[in-house]
Amino acid sequence: MDTLEIKLSLLAREKLTINQYLTLFKINQLIKDEKPINFIVLQSDLNELEENNFLKKENNELYLTKKSNKLFSKEEDIDFEEFFNLYPPKTPNGRVLRAASKEGLRGLTKDYENNYKRYIKQINDEETHNKVLEATKNMINDHVNRHAMDYLPKLETYINQNGWDKYLGKTVKKVKQNTERL
Repeated sequence: MDTLEIKLSLLAREKLTINQYLTLFKINQLIKDEKPINFIVLQSDLNELEENNFLKKENNELYLTKKSNKLFSKEEDIDFEEFFNLYPPKTPNGRVLRAASKEGLRGLTKDYENNYKRYIKQINDEETHNKVLEATKNMINDHVNRHAMDYLPKLETYINQNGWDKYLGKTVKKVKQNTERL
């Protein structure tokens, strides 16, 4: 491995130091039988990671918990919020397609959470995510050009049926509409 990209926002959200993250990363590499990074692991970091439920110790062996496994999953590379915000919340006639925002009074909305889970199950890497974003932009442009925005599927349906498939690799430019009447 030549470089290691670390998202500082991830460290801040999980309240991890860089040393703690590198410790978890090295353990993750050892578990996957990869050549581990050259990094000295401190006992104090191991203790704190165990206290904060990133590590579990059984019979003098260390295990990563679900909490730490999430740090190394591909989900972190996929920006579902970008996809969510790209999709219109309503049709022009007022039919709801998705929650108006990702957060409600008590945190994330059920609609956002459910769509996120479905999306992550189907899209497992950043490259595919970017293709889906492009295809979704093309689908929206196609509906705008055909004056068919009222016929957009709900976001949940769009995800479940891989609605982006027929727009993958196609380019649909938004046509400027002439609204002037003769």
